[in-house]
Amino acid sequence: TQLWKEKSSGTSTRLYHQNGVVYYAGGGDGLLHAVDVLTGKHLWKLQSPDTKRSSSAFYQGMVGGVAGLGGSSPGRIITSTGLNIYAYQAAR
Repeated sequence: TQLWKEKSSGTSTRLYHQNGVVYYAGGGDGLLHAVDVLTGKHLWKLQSPDTKRSSSAFYQGMVGGVAGLGGSSPGRIITSTGLNIYAYQAAR
């Protein structure tokens, strides 16, 4: 049974799951996405700061993460552009 769907161009990174949120970059827009796995609702979408320097420096390549310590704090989500690697606070 399908619970939800998210439109994509099929050109995203591999999905990374952490604490009920799936993260991926791309999907045709080059953004970093955080989607609730139960509802399919976007928690956030982030644009690469590097696109100010180069319009092609969107998020690409990989998305990974590190869980928070002891479940008491959000972990980190790590991704990259063609210019830099970034770490963000996880949605949960």
